[in-house]
Amino acid sequence: MTSLSQEEGKEYLMGILDRIEVQYDSDKKEHILDIKFKLPLVGDSVEYQDIKNKKKGYRVVDGDPVAGVKIPLRDHTGKSKVPPNETIPQ
Repeated sequence: MTSLSQEEGKEYLMGILDRIEVQYDSDKKEHILDIKFKLPLVGDSVEYQDIKNKKKGYRVVDGDPVAGVKIPLRDHTGKSKVPPNETIPQ
């Protein structure tokens, strides 16, 4: 991605992303960022029919179309007011 121009990077992201949702949780003082992909890419994998002989074939195991992260509010010194970021289980 670093070798792409800004316009090329934007075009690439528009091809794989459905939408990005941002919410603010005032109780926990953090933003919740949900990145929704067009395809189930988060945590997808490949399962081989025979791990010792990969020529026998494989199947793609779909992941999740959503990745989430919590971003804590920071004070004026840049220190977090809440525990560090953690991935949101979907």
